[in-house]
Amino acid sequence: KTAGIYKTDCHVDLTNASSSAAATVTLTAYADGQPVPGATATATLAASAQATIALPWATKVIAAERGTAQLSWYLSGGAVNLTNAIARVSRVI
Repeated sequence: KTAGIYKTDCHVDLTNASSSAAATVTLTAYADGQPVPGATATATLAASAQATIALPWATKVIAAERGTAQLSWYLSGGAVNLTNAIARVSRVI
């Protein structure tokens, strides 16, 4: 993306892979390989349960020489199956 302020909305649908234990997972947003402060959401899924984690955040992007930046999201924690992921990125300024 080019330089500016970007609003992002990320939604992930998860299913707990275990039929006997709860799983706690965290979704974290990254900009240019660095975690975005405050852009973290956590959910605990009961055994075999399904859940959606929503993570809205905004970040300032300083354009690289190519005029691009990398925005990404990482899941960590318990054993879950990712069934769907949607990310919407829009430039505010």
